[in-house]
Amino acid sequence: MKRHILNSATTGDVWAISLEGEDYGYVRIYQGACLGVLPVVSGRLMADVDQLRAHPPRWFFGFAAPPTDNTEVFRVGTWSFPDFDSSWAPPRYMPPDIYKSYYRIAEKGTLRRAEEREALGLQKAQTATPAWLQQFILDRRKECTLLQGPHSPPSSAISKEIECNNEGQILLEIVFRAADFAFENRDMVEDSLAAALGEVGLGEVTGGGVGLETCAIDVEVSNVTQGLDLIRKTLKRLSCPATTEIHQYQPERIVHLL
Repeated sequence: MKRHILNSATTGDVWAISLEGEDYGYVRIYQGACLGVLPVVSGRLMADVDQLRAHPPRWFFGFAAPPTDNTEVFRVGTWSFPDFDSSWAPPRYMPPDIYKSYYRIAEKGTLRRAEEREALGLQKAQTATPAWLQQFILDRRKECTLLQGPHSPPSSAISKEIECNNEGQILLEIVFRAADFAFENRDMVEDSLAAALGEVGLGEVTGGGVGLETCAIDVEVSNVTQGLDLIRKTLKRLSCPATTEIHQYQPERIVHLL
């Protein structure tokens, strides 16, 4: 099973996105599966986060890193947030669409209905992949500060864009809908799943994230049939909504219902 290394990013991480040649752009990870793009492009790699602190993120997006995205990314280091509130990306707006006839504001992991005037001055809520980010930074290169980094990525320190799971574990992604599930209950579900899987040595909870309309918990199991059975029993015991889905990606993509 291949998983994009950016899915393992934690809040406060700074990652470099390979652009053209030896040029790099930079992003900082925020809560809720969001990131901020720094208005910086460097020739060669900036290996010291302190050199980037003078250039706080200017553009903010949700992010998704599909396993098929081959864009090279490298973890530079950690730029910690001073407090929890500052670790959330600024509010962003969603315009009316064919499903919703009104504006919505994404803020601190929630999505609320809003008036058009509330969206003025906010960035539009969008989800970015590494490849999309690469092009976005290239398109805004003239708006960025140009720096000269001291390093090419040394082979011993490279965080490659894709990591291979060679332990026989299978990734299952448990997806909840915002309309049916209170996201603050995610920790309780994670803890219960971790305890149930760990007790029988079947697997572990490996991560998760919160988006605009869904949140997810990542679980790796050594046996899909037994893992699905235990996960379903645990979720039902916790009265999780019937709209919960369990996504399997190997050896083929399957969406299992609760």
